[in-house]
Amino acid sequence: MRWGKDGNALLAAMLAGFALLCCASVACIFPNSLMSNDAPRDAYRAFNMAFGISTSVMSLCYGLAVARFRRVASKVFFVGAMGGYGMLACGLALAFAAGCEGEIELAGAAGMLSGIGLAPAMVFWFGMLTFLQEHRAAFVQGWQALMGGVLFASLFLLTADAGWAIILVCVLVSWLCAAVVRRMEKACDTHSFHEGSREHDGASEDALDALQVSVLPVAGFAVVSFLQGALMAIAMAPEGSPWGGIASSWGAPVGACAFLLWTRFGRRRNYTVALQVVLCLIAIALVLVPFDALILFMGAGYQVCGLVFYSLVIDELSSRRALAVVFISVGYSFSHVAFLAGLYVPGTFGVRSYDAFHQSMPLMVFLAYVVFAALLIVTQRSRKRELREMERVLFHQREEQEQLRRALADALEEKHVETCRAIGCRHGLTKRETEVLGLLARGRDVAFICEELYLARNTVKGYSKRIYAKLGVHSKQEVIDLVEAERHMRS
Repeated sequence: MRWGKDGNALLAAMLAGFALLCCASVACIFPNSLMSNDAPRDAYRAFNMAFGISTSVMSLCYGLAVARFRRVASKVFFVGAMGGYGMLACGLALAFAAGCEGEIELAGAAGMLSGIGLAPAMVFWFGMLTFLQEHRAAFVQGWQALMGGVLFASLFLLTADAGWAIILVCVLVSWLCAAVVRRMEKACDTHSFHEGSREHDGASEDALDALQVSVLPVAGFAVVSFLQGALMAIAMAPEGSPWGGIASSWGAPVGACAFLLWTRFGRRRNYTVALQVVLCLIAIALVLVPFDALILFMGAGYQVCGLVFYSLVIDELSSRRALAVVFISVGYSFSHVAFLAGLYVPGTFGVRSYDAFHQSMPLMVFLAYVVFAALLIVTQRSRKRELREMERVLFHQREEQEQLRRALADALEEKHVETCRAIGCRHGLTKRETEVLGLLARGRDVAFICEELYLARNTVKGYSKRIYAKLGVHSKQEVIDLVEAERHMRS
């Protein structure tokens, strides 16, 4: 993408549109910011369940549609996102109505519309990051998460009653930014989604390689999403922590700051190591950190893992945009499924309040087991991947050494033949005598020469005597010495 005045304007529009939609995305995870405070708790649960399921299903459908309709992938990508914005706006308006009337069915419908609309809109923005250079993509990704998280956290503190209206405005402005970005991107970039042609013949191999690279971050993202859902269920319960919602809403900006620092000062972006560090810190926090601080830390870890996963896919598949959209859709879907599953874990263990969290040994052991199991899997797969890389490097080195050895042997053989020809020309040897000379100079015996040149034993002995006579030597060793001296002299 060419950068200049138009490129900077495009970057600003992407940053603004993505950040505003990120704010709306966080709001959908906190349905109390969209509905009246008088709404029943069952309405919140209905919204969360419908939102989680519809987001996961729609995200997969959107990614598969982009991959399936390869010839018109760019149009499907943009039209699907624009339609998603419309569905999301309808879902937010319906959520407000459901909160006012307290109807659970209406809240479920609002969650379904919001999820169906948010999934393609969010994947659209992540897909647009593949049009940027690597450092610019990481810049936009980190700052949109920071700006969107700070905006929502501020709204959550200051204007909770009118939150749905402000979120709706954010969605509309983000929609305008998406339209502007799409128009400007067509003017700045000519590659798009390579409509009408396959990106290259090894697309299936690229997909397999990308899957092997992405499996660890997406697994870590899903595990952390599961833990985030479990702790959110405790924090936002009627007997939950009074500071749980605030701590969770400010955890996302903290995680975005950590990601920006990592991308800015990290000498080498090792995604597996970053995931291992986050999981280790979460395991420690589960045991040692008070609940409200744990919620803040969990929100930060959830944000970091998500950004690490999307950053990895964008870095690895920036030149394969349709494939990148598929992987982003899959990761986005898995994270919402895991978050939704986590919401029901505390109730399964009978933990209804944050006071009972640290007193519930079964729940603590279960969550710790999940973290350490994920950490173990990540570590093992990382080691296996490193071993495979080492084996691949050794294999390539052996191939290069073998090629070098063959090239050197061919060069020596060619030089040996040229030396024997020069001696033969100087001493009047025939073509067959020159061939026999070459084998004698290599120390071959009569039996080998007979088999190599398909000659009788007496014939070879006759050739050898004539060669000795013409060269003025009396043994095979003198022939070898003569050829060696000639080769050194010619070199």
